[in-house]
Amino acid sequence: MSIAVNIISAVIKSVVGDKVGSGLIKELTGISIDGISEKGVSEINNFINNGKFRIERVLSEEKNDYVVSEIKDLLSKVDITDEVLRQCKYNNMILEDFMWRKYATYKNMSTHIEYEGEIKVGLFKVAEVLTKVMLESEDFSNKMLIQISNAVDDANAEVQKVSDNLKKNFSKIDDNSQLVLSILLMILEQIQKMNMQANETESRGNEAKKFQNDKKKEYIENWNSRLFLHIDNDENPITLADAFIIPDYEIHKSIKRIGFSINDSLDQIIKKFINYKKTTTMLIAGVPGIGKSSITSWILDSRS
Repeated sequence: MSIAVNIISAVIKSVVGDKVGSGLIKELTGISIDGISEKGVSEINNFINNGKFRIERVLSEEKNDYVVSEIKDLLSKVDITDEVLRQCKYNNMILEDFMWRKYATYKNMSTHIEYEGEIKVGLFKVAEVLTKVMLESEDFSNKMLIQISNAVDDANAEVQKVSDNLKKNFSKIDDNSQLVLSILLMILEQIQKMNMQANETESRGNEAKKFQNDKKKEYIENWNSRLFLHIDNDENPITLADAFIIPDYEIHKSIKRIGFSINDSLDQIIKKFINYKKTTTMLIAGVPGIGKSSITSWILDSRS
């Protein structure tokens, strides 16, 4: 489940009777969490309690106890998942319709429902609050990400610590407390993921720096560019690729394991060298202008 769904679940649970806030702190007595995580738990509690207060205020405006009881009963049964949020498109009217259809299904009523109008109005107001909480939870989780990320020295260690504590004390805390700690864990895991991505980006950047003097692209461009005598010639300009002729050569030292033959042409020699899977070196010597750079351009272009 996403952070938003966990928050909505915690808000709904707190409205229908489960304790949050001070109740959670009591549940966590004796559970080892450091100051950063404790502050995170407190922030999450405050956010959930704010959502709870807003829904309770809406329900308090309804004078019919039966209507309030029916809405709370529905909230205790309805399951708002990530898929539900996607289908509702964060629209309170669509969410209200979803909850009404669930209510009708639970009541097994296809025609008349007692206090239908009042229940629909109440569900609309509750859906309005829940939708706002959903949207606010995005900003809240981002704020928590920044806040905890700035305070945590080692996100990996923090994730492991909270995860271990959650598993170790799972039976000691209620469902809502588990939800709150799960939200904290999800935030820490997001920080962990962001740190990993940042490290990967930095690593790729460092790797790119290693090859910033790589002249492969330059050689290939030279191979396909106009020769200097044809730079200003628009009529059939000649490129190095057009003019290059494989020169004669002489092997000074042949590496037998590569499979060179005295009958091989230079391009065959180079192809065998390129396809050789082990580490070796080729030295091409020649007088200036003989075409050593051109051979390099030819090799790189044929391999690109």
